[in-house]
Amino acid sequence: MEDRLTPGAVAGITGGIIQVAYGSTLKALKITPIIFTDFAKILILGKPFTGPIAFIVGAVCHLLFAAIFGVVLSYVIKYTTKRFYLLKGLGIGLAAWTFANGSGTFFKMPVFSVVPPLQGLIILVGAAIFGLTSALTLKLVTDNFSRFSSDVTTTGNKKPSMRYRLALAPARKIKEVDRKIRLKRPIKLQ
Repeated sequence: MEDRLTPGAVAGITGGIIQVAYGSTLKALKITPIIFTDFAKILILGKPFTGPIAFIVGAVCHLLFAAIFGVVLSYVIKYTTKRFYLLKGLGIGLAAWTFANGSGTFFKMPVFSVVPPLQGLIILVGAAIFGLTSALTLKLVTDNFSRFSSDVTTTGNKKPSMRYRLALAPARKIKEVDRKIRLKRPIKLQ
């Protein structure tokens, strides 16, 4: 059984870190006053507090939500296919954007009851960056994990998977007698 929880969380946290860096840069340049960490900060604290501790609380909460959406992405890819994984990541990022904006509007959270179009677009781009980064990270992480987590040895009655068999199975059953392998019927060459 392949673990999807850990790679999904790692991919989500990686995408969340990239998204925090993107949003914090735009906020420092005074392009937008609202970023995804503000959603998380208001969700946890209830008010838009300022300061480094409030930012840390918001960033930790944001990374927790990013890990959850990363796990969702990993299970979406597991139950569908790995084809178009970047589009699936983009879809999860847009779902996160819809969830954050929708919850802000629905619960009438401070600052997010009315989001101006520019801030909404910047948050949308951040969500797309999150989704694409998470999908790419998930692909890289699961490729590495699948190489190292597969067990080639067999225990008990378990058979190794087909990808580890190096030769085709014989057409006839082989009988083992005194450490010699003999066929039940000899093969006649013509």
